[in-house]
Amino acid sequence: MSDESEHHAELQAIIWGVAQLRRWSRFSVLWIVAACLCVFVALLFAGIFGSGGASHALSADEAAELRRENAKLQRENDELKRVALAGSAVSAAPAAAIAAKPELIETVIDASVSGATVEIGGTDQTGPAPFIAKLEKGKRYYARISARGYAALEIDVDGGDAKQTAKLVAKPRFVSVTSDPTGAQITIDGTPAGHTPSEIELTSAQVARKSIHVVIRKTGFRVVDRTIDQSRFTEDDTKMLTKLYEKLLPARPPSPDTDIFGPGSP
Repeated sequence: MSDESEHHAELQAIIWGVAQLRRWSRFSVLWIVAACLCVFVALLFAGIFGSGGASHALSADEAAELRRENAKLQRENDELKRVALAGSAVSAAPAAAIAAKPELIETVIDASVSGATVEIGGTDQTGPAPFIAKLEKGKRYYARISARGYAALEIDVDGGDAKQTAKLVAKPRFVSVTSDPTGAQITIDGTPAGHTPSEIELTSAQVARKSIHVVIRKTGFRVVDRTIDQSRFTEDDTKMLTKLYEKLLPARPPSPDTDIFGPGSP
């Protein structure tokens, strides 16, 4: 077999590989590899078996056709490379955005009351005031500040803001006093406060004390004298409250030996 016949067999294998490449490139750029393998296998096949399959010389028309197919293949290959590079750049952009970590800034939130707790909404960050939170720079958050005996407060905080101090307002404190029988006079820290049953709001001076002194009096009954510690107050959403209930006992009758008129009486 002549060299020209072998060359003709190789060109026929290339044409077959090109056809496979054009067919698969419509589906995905990734199939280019498979098509190239097809061309390689075809060339290998032609090299091994070409001597038995080609018996005529390559004509001028066939050579021209092969050159056109080769040029077309080159143009398609260049276009596929361009598309593949563009796709890689687009897919790499979101990945870079995901990989980039936001800048965290230490932001301090304090409270006007010692022992207050700070919670950063939408995160698991919480702790006693003054609290140093790590927030994304410039991002808006809300912080909830709470303390026993005070109304909770929510404030807006931007990451990187200067130190903020939340001013908490104390909840009103009430003493609910009930007696049996009712109608007894109530005195709190020496100040008359109405009659039973009654719910009395403490003054700011009384709230500031560690305990309050409550006296209940009713004619014909023994005087009740109680000290109530501030820790006994329970808390709900709007106020602090403690309850005092007393069953009044009858007053002791005077002893027969007691001179109710005093010494020197007839």
